[in-house]
Amino acid sequence: MSGFRFLFVLFFTFAIQWPDRASAVETWAPWEASLTSTRPYANPYANVTVSVTYTAPTGEHTTGKAFWDGGSTFRLQAMFPKPGVWTWRTTASDAANAGLHHRTGTVTVTPFAGSNPLYASGYPKVSADARYLTYANGKPFLWLGDTAWSALIAASPSEWESYIDLRKKQNFNVIQVHTGQGWVKRSRDRSGNAPFMGSGPSLQWNPAYWREVERKVRYANSQGLMVYFTAIAEPGPGFPKTNTTEVRRFARNLAARMNGYFVVYAPVADGIPTPQIDAAGAELAASAPGHLVSAHPRVKFDPAQAFHDKRYTDFAGLQSGNGWVHDPYLKEPRKAFSAPVAVQNAIDWTLALYNQAPRKPVINMEGVYDSMRLQNGENLYYQQPYPVRLPRSMAYLAMLSGSKGITYGAGGVWNWGNTGNQATIGWPLDTALARPGATQMRYWFDFFSGMAWWNLVPQHQLIYDQSSNPLNRMAFAKTPDGRLGVAYLPENWQITLDLRDFAGPVSAKWYNPVSNAWNTTAEPSLVANRGIYAFQKPSGWEDAVLLLTVQ
Repeated sequence: MSGFRFLFVLFFTFAIQWPDRASAVETWAPWEASLTSTRPYANPYANVTVSVTYTAPTGEHTTGKAFWDGGSTFRLQAMFPKPGVWTWRTTASDAANAGLHHRTGTVTVTPFAGSNPLYASGYPKVSADARYLTYANGKPFLWLGDTAWSALIAASPSEWESYIDLRKKQNFNVIQVHTGQGWVKRSRDRSGNAPFMGSGPSLQWNPAYWREVERKVRYANSQGLMVYFTAIAEPGPGFPKTNTTEVRRFARNLAARMNGYFVVYAPVADGIPTPQIDAAGAELAASAPGHLVSAHPRVKFDPAQAFHDKRYTDFAGLQSGNGWVHDPYLKEPRKAFSAPVAVQNAIDWTLALYNQAPRKPVINMEGVYDSMRLQNGENLYYQQPYPVRLPRSMAYLAMLSGSKGITYGAGGVWNWGNTGNQATIGWPLDTALARPGATQMRYWFDFFSGMAWWNLVPQHQLIYDQSSNPLNRMAFAKTPDGRLGVAYLPENWQITLDLRDFAGPVSAKWYNPVSNAWNTTAEPSLVANRGIYAFQKPSGWEDAVLLLTVQ
């Protein structure tokens, strides 16, 4: 062997065995590293897997996966909860691939010094009592979501950023997206990229498409908003959603690509448990052990109950919906939606999941849409015009019935301005984004953020003058220590409550959820906690919230 050739081989050997250069990142911020495959594959997306072990400065281990990102490039993504020097090491299914197998590196992690609430507080988890979500540092996390179902495939990068900026100002902290088409007729994103390429043994994801998805997630996280991926078992045009092997493979790769981001996963959107959906859920739980997994069930209660019992769901997802009285996924005669049914679902289904064992936090992640067609009462779709207040009413009713978070939706936003024949298509995108309903959700968030909302327990039985009209059903919740209570009145002029469980005389204030205004003069300064008392809503208000506190 010539001297030059010997030096080249020696250099190449050290290049593929020497530990990768150290890198640095702040706690909970996204980190990435690249690997270069030294062997060709007919389908690198399917033919090789790369596992990663991350070791903390204190010796604990977490695991992840690398993912194929086009050509010979594989990437690692992670976020680190503790400062110090972390190490990582890969294991490839093809041990002969020196570019992927037994690669190592170090990451110097420093405390986060910025103001981003995600990076400052850490990835959410389930509370110790399994009633609500908290950030990693224990601070309660109040979920305020928005449905932008089709935005991954339909929104341009600039549109997405403007949308995120707007929702940030309105205090939204979760954006719910459909991993596939989002119920609109698009097969490619705005840059012309399809989610998948090939078929059969050559099926693989399109790195260009998923890089754009990742950029959208990164931008949302950078502004303090998480992204909730639904429908992971059916992730887009050209994907064989009945093939369990491909479903698991995609779930594993998406978890790898999103491992460094604040995302939540649901294997399903508007669905029921199936072998493929359960396989996706199990794969997500295994491949993304540090991330939350839930489900976005079909608009019936049975699927919500079934997913609640799945081992892979960390919290109970609920779609109380617009008042469906038929199943749109079955061959049933189409029937008009019902506003009274929508209200009853938001209360009764939420309560039932709240009381279902095993205990899990409940999030009502799709209630009544802020929809032009709903509010116009088109006979084709609805039994009667829906009150314009219904989206905000649902938020308060569900929250006081046990939900520990709410998701808003507007016709025109969820479908990103795409036209179609669905009932909640609604306004053009710009008009839908300007709806006052989203601002009223900010008021909802600010109202509950000012109290120990996570301790509220539904106590509707303490209402003595409950309405028999479902559209006027009231809700009441209080804390076990008897020092805080909240009631919601849709259009009722008063609410009569049993106050004997309060810890002392109560101070009463009325809150207007439309104008964000308070009224402190409508009631006596203190009301005795000795029996029942009728609180009368300020005149001229449509709906109202009553806040009761004990000093």
